[in-house]
Amino acid sequence: MYLFILFLFDSCRTLTGGYGLPFFVPRRAFTHAFARAPHPAHLRSTPLGYADMWPKVWSAMLSCKIGANGSCGAGMESASFYYDSQATALRQRLNSSLLVYWLEGHGESRRLYSQYVDDCRPMPLNFTFGQLVDFSWMARATRRGAHTLFYSDTAAATNYSVTLDPTTELPAQLDVLPWVHLPGTPRMTPQVRRWSFTSAIAGAAQSATMWTVPRPGCLDPLPPCDGGRLKQRTNVYLAHPHQYVDIDDQDSGDARGDVAFLCPDLTSGEKESNGYDTVSEWEVEMDPRWGQYRQCNGYPGLCIGLERLFVGRQIPFGDPDLPLSGQCSPHAARGSWFSHPASGRCPSATSSANCSWRPVRRVKSISIDCLRKLGFVAACRNDLAEHGALRFKEWVYNRSLPIFEAAFASDMPLHGGCPPMAMADAESF
Repeated sequence: MYLFILFLFDSCRTLTGGYGLPFFVPRRAFTHAFARAPHPAHLRSTPLGYADMWPKVWSAMLSCKIGANGSCGAGMESASFYYDSQATALRQRLNSSLLVYWLEGHGESRRLYSQYVDDCRPMPLNFTFGQLVDFSWMARATRRGAHTLFYSDTAAATNYSVTLDPTTELPAQLDVLPWVHLPGTPRMTPQVRRWSFTSAIAGAAQSATMWTVPRPGCLDPLPPCDGGRLKQRTNVYLAHPHQYVDIDDQDSGDARGDVAFLCPDLTSGEKESNGYDTVSEWEVEMDPRWGQYRQCNGYPGLCIGLERLFVGRQIPFGDPDLPLSGQCSPHAARGSWFSHPASGRCPSATSSANCSWRPVRRVKSISIDCLRKLGFVAACRNDLAEHGALRFKEWVYNRSLPIFEAAFASDMPLHGGCPPMAMADAESF
């Protein structure tokens, strides 16, 4: 699964077990997939109308850390934040990642959207993994101290604890504890993200367009690319836990796209959080009229995006210089990621109406441990150490790619190959 959550590189496709932008996230999430939030009895008290004391519009700069000195992820070190409590609207930009969040409404009626440059998608509330600063819950918060308020947001699968500045009564610090659990993935130990607010300004005037959610992608499906109607057979690769083989509502990549995902994933220790132990190669027939890439996570897959028919495509981790993260742009050198909507799968080889892809056969599945033994992860580290700063703009995995390709080309370790694992076939799904 490859995530675009939404562009936090180190936690991107891996936050949720899918290929995507460090947006980070993850890939798909809905409330039923998560555990109940801890809500200690001693924290329950009469709700406060504290937010009514705030200015109707205010803004601030944000900084984020995990633990004493830990980073919240590449692209999340700082952000700008605007909040209109009267309209219950929020806009937050993660500065170095070019990621913007919009939040509208309050309570169960909240609507969340994310945009990376011009690539916009609606998001489930419980798919931000602590990346979103939300204050729409303030009217229902409970007091925890003279200047500290607490709220457990079940819709967002998040606990909030805010400390107010005693002088301005605006937030000085917000602790965000996500307790999300994606189906089919190892249960992760939640970590508090601490957002600190500086340069808070009350009544900051902003243009009306700043609050406008873009329609393409977020409110209306994007049109597919003009690629012709003749389906093409392509070999794609998917990292996954061995017990989950289906590629419906999953994200895959061509060889270069999968290496671009696996190298940062395996060198950052993400296996413990996403459960990947297998990589499978599939021959897939796909309509080249690419749709918007959906970020999918979990098993069964939960996907972000409005595309329901066409195979989604983007360049790995997106590119601010390519329209729509490369949906319709050629990018053979850096590889491609694909999303396979279950509702767009063709039931047979002769089907063509209202479908865009079908799995022809699973070519081979290999263990990630075999890749390690062949030196793939060591090659990834060397590639990233030498050219890592360029990984979002250029192809940098010249040592890693040949090892990856050889592992599937041969079954013999002496020839650089990996033995095939016994798995279910596509026809069994």
